[in-house]
Amino acid sequence: MSGVLVRRTTLRPADALGEAFTSIVARPLAATATGFGTLLAVAWFVAVLGLVSTASGQVNSVFTQRLPTTILVTGPVPKVLDAPFPFPADVEQRVDALTGVVASGVYWQVRLGRPVVVSPDPLTQADSAPAATPPVIAGTPGYLAAAGAAVSQGRLFDAWDQSHAAQVCLVGSVLARSLGISSPGSPHTIDINGASFVIAGIVGEAGRQPSLLRAVLLPTSAATALFGPPDSTAGARPAVLIVTKPGAAEAIARQAPFAINAALPHRLIVSVRSLPVLPGRQVASTLSGLFVAVGWVGLAVGVIAIAGLTAFCVLQRTPEFALRRALGARRAHIASQVLAESVILGLLGGLAGASIGVAAVVLIAKAKGWTPVVAPQALWPVPLIGVAAGMIAGIAPAIQAAWIRPSAGLRRFPPL
Repeated sequence: MSGVLVRRTTLRPADALGEAFTSIVARPLAATATGFGTLLAVAWFVAVLGLVSTASGQVNSVFTQRLPTTILVTGPVPKVLDAPFPFPADVEQRVDALTGVVASGVYWQVRLGRPVVVSPDPLTQADSAPAATPPVIAGTPGYLAAAGAAVSQGRLFDAWDQSHAAQVCLVGSVLARSLGISSPGSPHTIDINGASFVIAGIVGEAGRQPSLLRAVLLPTSAATALFGPPDSTAGARPAVLIVTKPGAAEAIARQAPFAINAALPHRLIVSVRSLPVLPGRQVASTLSGLFVAVGWVGLAVGVIAIAGLTAFCVLQRTPEFALRRALGARRAHIASQVLAESVILGLLGGLAGASIGVAAVVLIAKAKGWTPVVAPQALWPVPLIGVAAGMIAGIAPAIQAAWIRPSAGLRRFPPL
């Protein structure tokens, strides 16, 4: 008895890919439907991730804009009335050199012995002019910037006024109305403790120091020359107002005492509100977790839909697989071909879906007036996600195709 030795058939990876490409080209409608499912699933996933990044950036931006940015630095309480000025002459230059500082300036309240008197004409007797007792603040031009002061009429005093101890002043808009001052400059002057000041401007806005709308402001050089240095009477202790960029206040609050007085930083008193950073991060984290979960659910639904469509296509191709089995193809060869087709369609759908997802993020962000944020590291694995989705979706159909019986499949051929 003689036997015949039959060599088992083999399928090289290149042959499997070639057959997969041939099958895809031969059935463009089915391939397009399967690839379109992968495209939608990946596009949904990328769009959700992009919108999560964009929404988180928007939430952080809103919270950052609401962070406190003002710091107040005061010197120690003096033990004697004529205590020395607690800050160095170049305190503003030292503070402004810190990274994150927007503006800074020194100010204090001037001690008044008499009420403020407004004269409609320099020659008019002060006794017949209106009088008031508003706070008189001595400040530097840097303090005006830090306080957010802006004039509705006239101008702010500047570095020239400061260096020349010019007798000019600013009047808050609320105080100006109560004193009957309608415009800055001559003929209106203000008498402060016997010294006459020309009104340079009317402060119409002071976002960080609203009390300035009811006060008179003088250059610190003029106040020191006419009334002496600040003392501890009636809250006249000098202070440094610092404005920082959003989020930098906490760091500047730690650095400012050392920048102002490196020898005795602990003697300076720093006031800054606590920064509500955690709520913004918690909201962004919650949104991210929720939307990423939604993205994964959408991707899983897409994979299930792709698997169902691929299984349906396998049923339609039962005669083809039965004929291959009858001609010697092994179950592994049939499964490899189906998996190769699913992986190729998944890769193509992933690439196209990533492009559509990014475009959707950009369009939605622009429609909402947001800044689109799509992290590059979130896009690099997208083709691999498409491949993985195609492979997972093709496992069940591949097993189904591999177990098709040649006899059962051949009976589905139409009779000749």
